[in-house]
Amino acid sequence: MKQVPNKQQDKVPNKIPNKIPNKVPKKLRMQYPDISDACWDVYLQIKVDSHATTSEMGLSLGISDRMVRKHIATLRNALLIERIGGNKTGHWEVRSV
Repeated sequence: MKQVPNKQQDKVPNKIPNKIPNKVPKKLRMQYPDISDACWDVYLQIKVDSHATTSEMGLSLGISDRMVRKHIATLRNALLIERIGGNKTGHWEVRSV
C-alpha cells in the first residue's frame, strides 16, 4: 500500500522562532542616512545584548574593538544609544526615536 505524505508531518515540530532582530527598520535608516551599515550592525548587537563588551561585539562582527568603539561614538552622537551606569557595571540602552 502506498503512503500519501502528510503535510503536517513535513513541517518541523516545535520550531523556535528567531527572536534576534536581523535588520534595522527602514524608517530609522532613512532618518540617519549618514550612518554606515557597520555602525547599524553594532546597533543591532547592542539591541540584542546591552551588556556585551566591545571585544565581544568585535568578535561576533569580525571587526576590532577599536572600530566598535568608533561606531558606538557615532551612535551616541546621533542620540540612538545611551550608557546607563559606569564602565564596568553599566549597560547600553537603545533610545526610542
